[in-house]
Amino acid sequence: MSLVISETPEPVGPESWREATYNIVKVASDLVEKSGRVITTAPVHRTRPRRKYAEETTHEGVGGEVEKKQPSKSGRHSVDAAKPAPAGDAGSKDTGWISHLPLPFFRDFVAMQNNSFVHDYNRQTRVTLARLQRAIIYVNDELGKLLKEKEALEHTLANVRKDILTNKQSVTLRTFRPISEKDTDKADTLMVSERAQLLKLKIKLEEDLGTTHEQLQALGLVRQQLRDCAQERNRVLDLINHSWTEVLRDFDKRNRQKSPEPQKVDPFSPFNTECKEAIGIVVPTCFRSQDLRKIIRDHIKEAVALQEALNKSVNDSMKQKTLETLSLKGQLLLTSGELRKMKHYCQRLYDDIDITHGFALGPVSSGDLQAHERLDRPIIRMYQRHVGTQLPEPTELTKGTILLQNAMKNMSNDIDQLQATRLRVEDNIRDKRIGYNVDTSVIHLRRRRANHRWPIDQGKQLICD
Repeated sequence: MSLVISETPEPVGPESWREATYNIVKVASDLVEKSGRVITTAPVHRTRPRRKYAEETTHEGVGGEVEKKQPSKSGRHSVDAAKPAPAGDAGSKDTGWISHLPLPFFRDFVAMQNNSFVHDYNRQTRVTLARLQRAIIYVNDELGKLLKEKEALEHTLANVRKDILTNKQSVTLRTFRPISEKDTDKADTLMVSERAQLLKLKIKLEEDLGTTHEQLQALGLVRQQLRDCAQERNRVLDLINHSWTEVLRDFDKRNRQKSPEPQKVDPFSPFNTECKEAIGIVVPTCFRSQDLRKIIRDHIKEAVALQEALNKSVNDSMKQKTLETLSLKGQLLLTSGELRKMKHYCQRLYDDIDITHGFALGPVSSGDLQAHERLDRPIIRMYQRHVGTQLPEPTELTKGTILLQNAMKNMSNDIDQLQATRLRVEDNIRDKRIGYNVDTSVIHLRRRRANHRWPIDQGKQLICD
């Protein structure tokens, strides 16, 4: 609706006179427009919203036409055709401030403004504290899991050290074998190989244990940094509840959006730089801890499998050695029996030959000879009356006696050799028995300690003894 202006006569006053008046009116209008804008445009507490209208100022233009200033889309004022101001707004008649809310007192207004800012700051700080507490719980959980893996690693390392001690004791026990049983065998080679592999495994597990200590220290530093940040953030939350569940649920819901708003980070915001750094290092540190736990579990499985394989191979070789020792001992026992049997047989022959040799020599005194035993018995003397009738009886008796003496000598040598060989066999049997007992003791020791349920200090006493 436009204001109808009646036709007026041509102005009589000079143009400069009218412009001077218009300038005074314009200055006054600008002053009225600027006055109070700080209050009318200031933000208010959200519990007391203010209805805002664009200020409209009117003045009569040339020829009595009413002009009105309105803000354009660009924020600047433009002069358009006159439009009626909102009805019922009494405040616009005097001051030009368009508002249905009476202006609060200055102290109350400032207090409400600061309280609103503090409330928003506290709520954001509570979200930050909730995130810090959740990160602390996550780090504590990872610390507990890593500590369990560390205990398992220490237990496995202790078992490896026990196996090294058992290997050393096994080698020491085998030194008590007789000299004839100390030849290097497959069991000795396997024990040397077992010790070398156990030492490598011990070094590997010790490196894993050192890495675990470093990771635990890193997690402890992260947790301490989170606690320091949480303690510092909690200093301003004495007058606000700590319902972490709802706070974190809303925060996670906002972050699950497709394009979440980036959180502002500065040294003086609720989520300051220290909190961002503390929360930012939690995930990579925990990921490293998880990878380390997986590596530790794999190394423990490999260590246990290797220990069982080494122990089984050495025990099997020792068992095979004892079976071979028993077999050889049985053959030696049979050989010893054969030697003893042959010795007794040779001894009887020697005794018979000795008796025969005595008969061949005849009595010691010639007076004990009978008539048929003499070389000059009557029939021989009668035969020797002819020429060339010499008989070979004396020569044959001499040869027979010498032959019996040689047979006795050879038989005596055979008996001595049989006795010496039998003694060697008996010594070898004794060595086999001692070696078998030593190897059996080693097997029993290794089997008894295979479960590792024995204190290592008690195990060291065997070396000392």
